[in-house]
Amino acid sequence: MNYSIYNGISGLALSLIECYDLLKDEHLRIQVKETIVRIYNTLKISYNSYGENYSLFLGKLGMLLTMRSIENFLNITHTLKFTKEVKEICNLLCQHNCTDLLDGIAGAVDYIFCNPELIKETKPELLQMKDILLNTVRHNDEGSTFWDKSDRPNVSLAHGNLGIEIALLELYAIFRDSRIKKVFSKAIAFDISRKLNQGWLDIRNNSHSANWCHGSTGVLISRLKFLRIHQQSNCLSESECNTFIEDIKHAVYDIKNIGIDMTNFTLCHGTSGNLLALSYYIREDVSIDLNNDINQAFLLNKFCKLNSFGLELGWMCGHGTNYESLGLFTGIAGIIMANSKYIKSATISNSNLIGI
Repeated sequence: MNYSIYNGISGLALSLIECYDLLKDEHLRIQVKETIVRIYNTLKISYNSYGENYSLFLGKLGMLLTMRSIENFLNITHTLKFTKEVKEICNLLCQHNCTDLLDGIAGAVDYIFCNPELIKETKPELLQMKDILLNTVRHNDEGSTFWDKSDRPNVSLAHGNLGIEIALLELYAIFRDSRIKKVFSKAIAFDISRKLNQGWLDIRNNSHSANWCHGSTGVLISRLKFLRIHQQSNCLSESECNTFIEDIKHAVYDIKNIGIDMTNFTLCHGTSGNLLALSYYIREDVSIDLNNDINQAFLLNKFCKLNSFGLELGWMCGHGTNYESLGLFTGIAGIIMANSKYIKSATISNSNLIGI
């Protein structure tokens, strides 16, 4: 495994921390803690020399946040000057000009915004990231606004507008720069242009999808985040709020129809990510009448079915009923995370699905 949160040892550690206090078997708790300590020592040894990627989900920022989470979990002294490291990593991220949530600037902005103690100290870096997002925006022949490197962008939380829109609204809440809101609105117009009778167009299959990475699940998470940001910062109009509530309805309907009985159980593109997103939805203080059966009983039933199948026949995180990854977003660690957060009645997390 690599060092990342997405599919590496950092994500595995975060999953084990999340489930630790739910474990009743003392021997298992000891094993889990020992594993977390081993991961911490590996990250600590590798951190200073690592320079392949600097993002939250795939790189060094994720390693840093995981080390801090483990130190808090173990109640040990913090070994790095955290804010200084965050600032340095953000500067390095800016040099690479990657904008998306999974692998770039948007993930860093979202983390900082959801940890207010960092905002004041990272204002120069936030300004730099704001300028990059404003200056790298693209437009296609349809007049759509996007950041994807191709001319056929997708409705995507991981790689497309959805994740960047979250960062833009957070930056607008901080700086109140009207240029940010203008670009944010044009990006939303792209999403609207891809809206179908069910779901949003997925150009990969010329149909619609319900995953965290691409499709309705990402739309649901982004719109819940928008409304949460608005509750905190009063940064949306009534019309915008109504639009996003309609998007939430549309996304939930699509997830219910195509995103529950899937042959993949992962967080990124499978059932556990969809169930976790729906659990965030039913716990948010958003006035939405869907007139359907998405409620606690529905989710409990679906989580139980997923877990029963996994225990008896295998956790489907690869081909057939086999698992090919222990990773947080690609494997078993994500199933543990989804179950743990559901049991703990988590609301929409600070950093989308994982809450670090």
